[in-house]
Amino acid sequence: SQNQPLLQPTPAINSGSALEVATSGDNNSPKMISLISSQPSWVSIRNRSKVVIFEGTLNEPKQFELDQGLEVFAGRPDLVRISYGDASPRALGSIDQLRWYPLTPKP
Repeated sequence: SQNQPLLQPTPAINSGSALEVATSGDNNSPKMISLISSQPSWVSIRNRSKVVIFEGTLNEPKQFELDQGLEVFAGRPDLVRISYGDASPRALGSIDQLRWYPLTPKP
């Protein structure tokens, strides 16, 4: 057998490669929202000025600062899940609810 070290993945905020990224910072960091899809899904994300900041296929988790007043439009809202901080991810909507969804945490 070879004695090679096992590589441990480490989440990085810029790459959006892990949902845990939003919860790994301290409590003074900006509030983050994570979007993930169980299958590749087309999404469009815009800020409060209605400027599109991401449009394309969501095939890996994406993270955004919550204070941007974001909205998301998903081709398959039933596949796209959102999470705020350490909350459990929840589905954006049902398959027939094609509309812009404001990304604000539920109370």
